[in-house]
Amino acid sequence: MKANVTLDLNVLESMIYFWEASKDGEKVGEQYIMTIAEDANMKSVYTEDFNDESVRRALSAISNREIFDGSKIERKFWNNNMWMMDDLDFMREMIKPVKTLNISSLIENIDSNVEELEVVVLPLHTETHYIVDNKLILNFFSIRLDFMDYSIVTFDNMPLADFIQKALQEVASK
Repeated sequence: MKANVTLDLNVLESMIYFWEASKDGEKVGEQYIMTIAEDANMKSVYTEDFNDESVRRALSAISNREIFDGSKIERKFWNNNMWMMDDLDFMREMIKPVKTLNISSLIENIDSNVEELEVVVLPLHTETHYIVDNKLILNFFSIRLDFMDYSIVTFDNMPLADFIQKALQEVASK
């Protein structure tokens, strides 16, 4: 059967505000940070070592300009977020290919066992992606741009669209 596919960038959109506001020295409220940390898609990839409290602590430390001390995976998450704030223009360039992705064209040749597929882009830590139920969850920080040509976008050493198409095939066959 042919599946419908959607792209969920809600948390990523919230993070754009967080990165820009924090870079400008604004304090982002704890409630806003908790909205990100408690998002259902974020919760679906939490583990014993990385959970909503990890996200809250890391983002609060950034917003409050505090030193962050956490586990290796929490520090990776904190470091990835600091990287985005370090160069907001580069962050915007990373977001462009995700926002302009024609996700529907990627499933034209995919026969699915499920009616709905979802691609979710989240700011995560060390893993490049997760497959949870009918969702392909991509780690935004794993998107790579060619420094000589920002139009060349890869994910896990493959062109972004090719990676998503291949992973969606895996999701659709479950």
